[in-house]
Amino acid sequence: MTQKHTEQGGGLSRAVSARLLVFFALGTTLGAGIYVVIGEIIGVAGYRTPVAFLAASIVAAFTGASFAELVGRCPSSGGPAAWPFEAFGFR
Repeated sequence: MTQKHTEQGGGLSRAVSARLLVFFALGTTLGAGIYVVIGEIIGVAGYRTPVAFLAASIVAAFTGASFAELVGRCPSSGGPAAWPFEAFGFR
């Protein structure tokens, strides 16, 4: 990947779009997690494994939606560490 300079002072321009970043994070999270725990889930849930995956996907959807809401309300850098500072006025 090459670094591109903007025309106004040599800063870096955005090379990865927000959509591509979301797909990268989603693929990394789901791709790594699914292969690590699938044997354990089948051992515990047996024939109810599809139901377990459905329940886990619903929980993951709510988690993702809550993170998206928090990022929309506090778009500064710092991720989860920035939210308590914004919420409780520690600035």
